[in-house]
Amino acid sequence: MNQTYFRLLALSLFLVGVVAAGWRVAARDQCSTGTCKAPRSLSGAFGFDGKPAIDENPPANYQTATFAMGCFWGTEARFGAIPGVIRTRVGFGGGTTPNPTYGSIGDHAEVVQLDFDPQILTYEQLLAAFWQGVAPTEKPGWRQYSNAILYHDEAQRQAALASRQALEQKLGAKVTTAIVPANFTLAEDYHQKYYLRQTPQVAGEFLKLYPDLGDFINSTAATRINAYLGGYGEDRQFEQDLPRLGLSEAARQSLRRWHEE
Repeated sequence: MNQTYFRLLALSLFLVGVVAAGWRVAARDQCSTGTCKAPRSLSGAFGFDGKPAIDENPPANYQTATFAMGCFWGTEARFGAIPGVIRTRVGFGGGTTPNPTYGSIGDHAEVVQLDFDPQILTYEQLLAAFWQGVAPTEKPGWRQYSNAILYHDEAQRQAALASRQALEQKLGAKVTTAIVPANFTLAEDYHQKYYLRQTPQVAGEFLKLYPDLGDFINSTAATRINAYLGGYGEDRQFEQDLPRLGLSEAARQSLRRWHEE
């Protein structure tokens, strides 16, 4: 009986060794292809350097636009869902008060600044999205929540003026929206990607991916997730983006529930 016992024990240890060796070979082969950073459930969600796939190879040539449309939480989400928008950030602009903060904004308005790919999205299309989101003939009660177009160059100024004139002709009324040179001060951390930060399961995973604030703000994945959590974005676009956002299956399902509500 003792001999049989030891033979069975030896055979069991041998089989464990074979299985473990197989796992090591599989892991080695995975890493040789650059995919060892991503769990199996996230296959295809990450690029070779561990970033969400949608953050891989952002366009080197991009343009910047800045808009004031009331509370910047919703404005960031609105623009973040538009295909061709690479990244968004919120802050203060349009005024002259030095070093504005949320608690001391001075004569500035809340603004969103975005970088976009001109090969996919034009400035005129962004202007159209802006006009759809404001009440252009009404004067705001608070300077902080006013609407304005902050142009970055002469081409943007001319496009903004032309779009405002066309809207006045269409409405038959004076448009009160200001068109002013762009200036921008980044808002406090807790305002950036606000809707993403308010969703613990998704935010917890994503802030681990990008613990550095600058990387977090500049992430296209964070921009899209924030937009979807804010209630923006078409269903087809959402389904195309979802596998490329770098989220676990549980976080994906959480994001889907929020988007469908």
